[in-house]
Amino acid sequence: MRCTLKPWILAALMITIGAGCSGYDRELLGEPEPARRAEAEVVNEPAPEEIAEATDEFDVGMFDDLKFYGTWHWIDPYGWVWRPIVVSEWQPFLYGHWIWSQYGWMWVSYDPWGWATAHYGFWTLDFVYGWIWIPDYEWSPCRCDWILYDDYICWSPVPPPGVKFKEPWEPDQNPWVSVPVGRFKETSVGNYRTTPKFKSGYSDRTLRRSPPEAHDIERISGKTMSVVDVQLDREVFGEREFARVRLPADQQQIVDKQRSKMKTPNSDTIRSGGTRSKYQPGPQTQSEVDTGSDDPRTHGKSTSSSTRTETKKDSGGSKKDTDKKEPQEYKEKRKDDEKKDDKAREPKSKEKK
Repeated sequence: MRCTLKPWILAALMITIGAGCSGYDRELLGEPEPARRAEAEVVNEPAPEEIAEATDEFDVGMFDDLKFYGTWHWIDPYGWVWRPIVVSEWQPFLYGHWIWSQYGWMWVSYDPWGWATAHYGFWTLDFVYGWIWIPDYEWSPCRCDWILYDDYICWSPVPPPGVKFKEPWEPDQNPWVSVPVGRFKETSVGNYRTTPKFKSGYSDRTLRRSPPEAHDIERISGKTMSVVDVQLDREVFGEREFARVRLPADQQQIVDKQRSKMKTPNSDTIRSGGTRSKYQPGPQTQSEVDTGSDDPRTHGKSTSSSTRTETKKDSGGSKKDTDKKEPQEYKEKRKDDEKKDDKAREPKSKEKK
């Protein structure tokens, strides 16, 4: 009896120990995955390098032409952004004028790249790069936010989602352009830019965040506005459609005249690998606006219809004044002064003799 039970007891003990070890292994290592399932996951999972290449791919369609006036950079979280080569005082929606079109208020930009940045995308002020433009592919007559405040009209570029600009009356890198209502329809409207003063106690009734009404501009400015008929030249590039604004002849003449006063990077120089110069807008001074001077050579100088004296150097290096037109009273006074000088010199010459 004892000999019969021993094998059975040993067998039961071995089974118990084996089951315990197997359970312990499963708790530590888990259930093994089927071989076919593991192979399928490895095959379908994309390689990290392929993901990076697809994300960083440079595809901006017709906006690639902006490279002739600036540089493209990859900036998180926006992706590819464009930075114009401009002087420090430049900012979006400052150099141009407004027209009332069949699409509503439209910004006519004097910047050579305005066909894209005034109607597409977002602008933001980066700490390192300054003003940068983030592409978007939805066309608009003007990519602006508006504030109507007291007797002022204010506009700024639309910032990207998650970014908010300061209010027009706040200082430090203000992206808003504010002008009196009566100056809103002027050519080179940026010349009339001012900073509105904030008045406490204002409510939404006196501060509106919407475009101005056309009839209000007519009433305040005293100027009748007609609808400017513009055309959109559409072109398909890849899988996207792009639109360029084609202005009527009179509006295009205004743009050409204003651009002739600006220092613009030369596209031919850029293509040949030359050095790019910064874009230098040339806004009119107040005297030019009032007198209607169109000569870019007189930009920044006060001119009048009265006498103007130019200073030249003769061959000997001495300065010589040449009068364009000298009034008669000045001639008589100059002759009197010369006679007095001659009389003053006569006694001295006699003493020397």
